Amino acid sequence: MTAPVIATHARTPRLGVHPTEDGVEVAVVATHATGVTFCTIERAADGTLTEKRHPLTSVDWGIWNGHIPGIRPGQRYGFRVDGPWDPRTGHRHNPAKLLADPYARGFSGHLDPAPSTRGHVADDAGQGDPYGPPDLRDDADAVPHSVVLGGLEHHPPVSHPRIPWAETVIYEAHVRGLTALLPDVPEDLRGTYAGLAHPAVIDHLRSLGVTTLELLPIQAFESEIHLTDLGLTNYWGYNTLGFFAPHAPYATQDAQQRGPAA
Repeated sequence: MTAPVIATHARTPRLGVHPTEDGVEVAVVATHATGVTFCTIERAADGTLTEKRHPLTSVDWGIWNGHIPGIRPGQRYGFRVDGPWDPRTGHRHNPAKLLADPYARGFSGHLDPAPSTRGHVADDAGQGDPYGPPDLRDDADAVPHSVVLGGLEHHPPVSHPRIPWAETVIYEAHVRGLTALLPDVPEDLRGTYAGLAHPAVIDHLRSLGVTTLELLPIQAFESEIHLTDLGLTNYWGYNTLGFFAPHAPYATQDAQQRGPAA
């Protein structure tokens, strides 16, 4: 199902998906594409997906963009990109695959390591020629969906402590690892962002003389397929899904249940 898109040319578009009073402004870089489609996703109570496609008709210097009315915060979406399939020269356009927005500020769902999520043809074990023909199976039900978020431009400014470099003591930490076993942190907060900010953690760091916390990756990431095949997960976070969205599993269960905006 397709719907009209209003083209915009007045200014260089902001990359990503940004809510407006009557919809969203969409812009994504796809320099070698012959077509880009913004796809909104709905999941029914029985788990089936419904997709509505909005072709982007304006392209400036490789940036495909448009204004799509009627889209509100909370909407799931992704992109489909048409273009050449020539893996040996770096071109792997395959509109059968739903792509995440690289500028998304929220995600819903996780990657299913099914063979259909490969761009190329793969067997049930996920093995195939990465330079072979494209896989034409739709993978929308097996990949994370980007989520439109609103109101992020109106947060109050952050107050920084401004500690002089000569007095700075940097402590590198992992959100889950630092808080998972601290006995004074409530059990429901261990391994979470909220646990990291608990007074017990702050007191512990101050007792060590720490002034500044440097966190290992907290952007949204997925486990590599070879790990999931072994029943393992990526612990350190160096397999990024999106640099502008926080990793949801580090949120409390309550926040996760309330969705990406929480």
